[in-house]
Amino acid sequence: LQATRPQVEAVVIVDNTPSQAGSAIDAQPYDDSVVVIRNRRNAGLAAAQNQGIRWAAAGGFTHVFMLDQDSVPEHGCVDRLYAAACDLVSRGFAVGAVGPRVLDRRTGRAYSFKRFTFAGIKHGRCIEAADVIPADFLIASGSLTAMEALQAIGPMDDGLFIDRIDIDWCLRAAAMGQP
Repeated sequence: LQATRPQVEAVVIVDNTPSQAGSAIDAQPYDDSVVVIRNRRNAGLAAAQNQGIRWAAAGGFTHVFMLDQDSVPEHGCVDRLYAAACDLVSRGFAVGAVGPRVLDRRTGRAYSFKRFTFAGIKHGRCIEAADVIPADFLIASGSLTAMEALQAIGPMDDGLFIDRIDIDWCLRAAAMGQP
């Protein structure tokens, strides 16, 4: 939250902690720019993402920056993602979402971006921090998505409780011409 809050206009935390378990979120002090939606049950990751997206849509936000509870964005991450998305759109590309180069904290190694080909999956890597490369799917955590894309492509599939949610959404985006 300390790394994210300065980069965005507001934060919505969707807490899927069952009520009897208690939540670390309850121990945190928040200002008015942080909203907590408490499900009091584990509604699943896709349902939680959709709740946050609906909150952002109702608030008139143009983009959604999604994070898991254990992700920490680098300083300036959101600005760089927004600039990359705007640049791509200005050059005529349809953009479903943009995502950062993700580093494994344990190894320091960057994860690859995947492209599906007839010969199998190709792995692309950003050489420079400012590189923008095409990918057929992004992990949701760390992604920046325009509300327009979310409205056109649709919500996350609530039937997918935790796995493959981001892959499903990205494949639907690609099928609609918005990779």
